[in-house]
Amino acid sequence: SLSPRGSPTGLLSPIIAGLHKQLEEEGKRRCIYLDEQQERTSMMSRWFGNVVSDSHSVVAKAVVLQLQCQTKEDQLKQALQDRQQIQKEYTTLAEVFSTMSRTVPHK
Repeated sequence: SLSPRGSPTGLLSPIIAGLHKQLEEEGKRRCIYLDEQQERTSMMSRWFGNVVSDSHSVVAKAVVLQLQCQTKEDQLKQALQDRQQIQKEYTTLAEVFSTMSRTVPHK
């Protein structure tokens, strides 16, 4: 009769135990790998998040600067119009004074 050692299950158990151990180690390795990948992914998403928020703030600053420039341009146009208006009024006044000084008799 066959001894337990000679039985098929007797022969298979060390092989099964070995496979089980291999699978366990492979599982641990995969878990470590997945943890690393997850950490790398979250690092990348944080980095991209920072880049995106940086670019948003750059865009926001650019928009603010553009608006400020537009305001300055508008102020400059207004100042030029005011100057032209003042020049017109000055010219008109000068003409009036010139006419008055000619028409008013000198004593």
